[in-house]
Amino acid sequence: MALTFHGTKAADERTQTERHKTCVYIARIYTFTGVPMFKFAVLSIGLFLGALAPPSPATQSPATAPAPAVQRGVTMPLSRIEVQILDGVATTTLRQTIRNNGTRDAEAAWLLPLPEGAVTDGFTMTMNGIATTGAVLNADQARSVYEGIVRKRKDPGLLRYVGRGCLQANIFPVPPGGDVEVTVTYQQILPQIAGLTCWSLPSADAGLAGRAPGLIELELSIESTRANLANVFSPNGQLHIVQTGERVALGSLESTGARVDELQVFYGLDQTEFALDMLSYRAPGEKDGTFVLMVSPRQEWSEDEIAKKELTFVVDVSGSMSGTKIKQAQGALDSFLGSLNSGDRFNVIPFSTSADKFFPKPVEATFSNIQKARARVTGLVAAGGTNIASAMRAALDSKGTRDAHIPITVFLTDGLPTVGQKDTLSLLNDVRQWNTNSTRVFVLGVGN
Repeated sequence: MALTFHGTKAADERTQTERHKTCVYIARIYTFTGVPMFKFAVLSIGLFLGALAPPSPATQSPATAPAPAVQRGVTMPLSRIEVQILDGVATTTLRQTIRNNGTRDAEAAWLLPLPEGAVTDGFTMTMNGIATTGAVLNADQARSVYEGIVRKRKDPGLLRYVGRGCLQANIFPVPPGGDVEVTVTYQQILPQIAGLTCWSLPSADAGLAGRAPGLIELELSIESTRANLANVFSPNGQLHIVQTGERVALGSLESTGARVDELQVFYGLDQTEFALDMLSYRAPGEKDGTFVLMVSPRQEWSEDEIAKKELTFVVDVSGSMSGTKIKQAQGALDSFLGSLNSGDRFNVIPFSTSADKFFPKPVEATFSNIQKARARVTGLVAAGGTNIASAMRAALDSKGTRDAHIPITVFLTDGLPTVGQKDTLSLLNDVRQWNTNSTRVFVLGVGN
């Protein structure tokens, strides 16, 4: 069966006394520490109404009635979450599969904690492709109708606002060997924490009561029409986020077998060239705290805004680089040459026993010069020792008078020096003296 429900205020029209009779207060602290040097706690307080009890002639208070036991054969193999965020308003759709692996009809207790201010667009329970629509009932109406239908062994899907911030449904029967598909969609205006907009879902508590899903899938999109997105991140290491444009970001997650307590995504808005956001935390009674500082540039720049660079790629071609390593180095060089922009200057310096510049000095990144360099890259052979001092001297000496071009050297090697200056501290001191133009040096170590 399938029932679709739309929100009413019936559940909120009870008196405060009635609320205390029918609600149990549950407080859970969700803590995430997935970001280095950062610990932050969000206190989420929801009001959960006692779960519907199985039909019984005895009258029990909903607050003290025992929750229905979920039959052992009932599982939730899939929980899929689809999130669309537009200008700070999130539409979250939760699609879950409830499966009865047993041999008898089973009952499932289903819960969904809702964020503050969320409005549900509908609840759908689908069994055998049959759909029926209904309406949200208050607590007393839901209990009466539910117990009556269960006695007649029909298929109910009664959704109730359980106090504040939670939806509950008792699903019966879940047929043996069959599935019930549950879908809920809700909208909310996302809250802000320290200037960052935050979306979250307590995934461990959403769905089949007491049973974590076998697979969690999340697909998320963020779009802003008012300002550029900045510093989009998640403290969940499994949730991968990519900003695909100035105002668009996409995120996804697939988690099998691992418990994911809280899914969270944060993002800021900024119209400047560099966005800066900071979240801090200090535990009560502690003198020092921790923080995470996020800085991100704009995603899109016009060609005339991109700074011109003078890049020198220094690559180890000593004998230890033979085999797979030299092929990888050649691939890296080809990629490097393909990344150059119009107006850049470049040079390539392979080294082993000595350094051998492709060009006497950095040349313009023209099509002709790049093709010449690529032709020489294909002929590189691994042989000889490792003269790091000679290579760095050649790279830093190749810099002329400092101009508008930013000097950058990328240095790749797989070992310690075996030729020339071999003392590490002396070599570092020599490099500092040679680096008269404040060249930015990026060192990549390969292997051991």
